[in-house]
Amino acid sequence: LMQKEGDFIVSLSKSEYEILALLWSENRGLTAVEINELVKDKSWKDTSIHLILNSMLDKGIVIVDGMVRS
Repeated sequence: LMQKEGDFIVSLSKSEYEILALLWSENRGLTAVEINELVKDKSWKDTSIHLILNSMLDKGIVIVDGMVRS
């Protein structure tokens, strides 16, 4: 993934890419539960999704779009 302004490259794991592609296709913020429901061929635990999302946050790939208690 490349960003023109600042010219930096971010390396994504396969799981990060899959979640990012899902977020792009849904065009909205998703909870870990929603991600698990929408990804049919995976059986990620919610904690795994949170770890992946936190990694993506640290890389500046995604932002927090609100909080949902479950």
